[in-house]
Amino acid sequence: MSVSATQGGSVSRARATAVVCDTSSFNLRFLRAAMTKLGYTDVIEAHDLEEMVHKATVAQAELVVFDPAMQDGAGIDAINDLKAAVPNAFLVAFCSDDALARSVQWQGLVTVPKRSILQLDALIAAIRSELGHEAVVEPEAIPMADMAIPVWDEVPSLVDAI
Repeated sequence: MSVSATQGGSVSRARATAVVCDTSSFNLRFLRAAMTKLGYTDVIEAHDLEEMVHKATVAQAELVVFDPAMQDGAGIDAINDLKAAVPNAFLVAFCSDDALARSVQWQGLVTVPKRSILQLDALIAAIRSELGHEAVVEPEAIPMADMAIPVWDEVPSLVDAI
């Protein structure tokens, strides 16, 4: 497993890039909020695996969060592409399929069960634990996109200290 150079401390405010990937803009909104809480200042969204690999490569992302079950399990194939393109990135499988989760764990990736996009505590805790990040509590920094209700009103754990 590759771990970014920011291991052991909070993410640098100067440059901290995460790429989050999901086919749903609604889900991306929550993933963005979670990464912002972890201190990532540049959160890039991708809607499919090809776009995720491209954006992670161009941005030299430190963190990539995706569901390997996307696109009928094609996320498994994207893992090798990511490892080659951004070898220092920390890859996290936020996985909705238990069988794929076991396969991804076997490849050395941190895997967090994706039961609901509204339950991000386990994802935040896993990333924080692996990289030693401190959660950043800045609810005003959580982006609001295409909805009238702020993310933190729907998921209080994004505001509360972990």
